[in-house]
Amino acid sequence: MPATRAKVEVPDRLQSLFCMACGSPVYTAAGGQPDDSCNHVRFFIGWDGELSLADPESSTGADRAQQQAIVDVVESTDSWDEFLAKVASVLPASVLILEVAEASREGSDDARAIAGFDLAQGDAAE
Repeated sequence: MPATRAKVEVPDRLQSLFCMACGSPVYTAAGGQPDDSCNHVRFFIGWDGELSLADPESSTGADRAQQQAIVDVVESTDSWDEFLAKVASVLPASVLILEVAEASREGSDDARAIAGFDLAQGDAAE
């Protein structure tokens, strides 16, 4: 079963986004993205279009394969929309891809940030 994609629209700027599995910050308006994300965050695409993800070499077993699959999809796609369609199909059902769209972000009608959370990751990693 593929990952689930969900889109949430917020009327103003998102003040913070925390991991729904462990509560670690993924993004805060004050600090942006943390240097290191928790193990649940498979990838994060910021409003600037920059992708952050863990290096597959830093993981083992199924986690390493999952991260490598994300890297392979990044390398084989030309747009974030194409990436999202393909990455959802290669990630397991335990992954939620959350797309946050902001109506008030300046300079774009389609301002969004996207996070991929593996909600089962904590069971294996802790």
